[in-house]
Amino acid sequence: MKLDEYLRENYSASSTGSYLNTIGHYLAYMGDRAEKATHGEVMEYIGHLRSRNLHPKSVRNHLHGIKIYHSYLQAAGKREDHPCKHLRLKDRVDKQIHTESLYSREELREYYDGFPEGKEKIIAGLLVFQALTVQEISG
Repeated sequence: MKLDEYLRENYSASSTGSYLNTIGHYLAYMGDRAEKATHGEVMEYIGHLRSRNLHPKSVRNHLHGIKIYHSYLQAAGKREDHPCKHLRLKDRVDKQIHTESLYSREELREYYDGFPEGKEKIIAGLLVFQALTVQEISG
């Protein structure tokens, strides 16, 4: 069984492309060591990703791809153990709202003005001008 066949059988079509991409980066970095990589070598690769200042979520996504790759090796009979099956990363993810990425007053006004009079405009007003969440409005 080939890697892409394994991915298509076990994951959605949209995920398959992403996994092939992250696994491809791992294979390019590891070279011939990839199939027989140890826990330490996987950690070395994680260190390489961190040194590139990737966002912690991206590093976790790469690790997920590596885990899938090693699960594939087990399923294909190329490997008995899994070097990173229980590996969990504890990088802190910044969940702060960066105000520079928010909409300006003019953009919010334009959004609100785009609604026709009625229930939708009232809901948009609550979202835009009162900063209510969807959960608060539905309550």
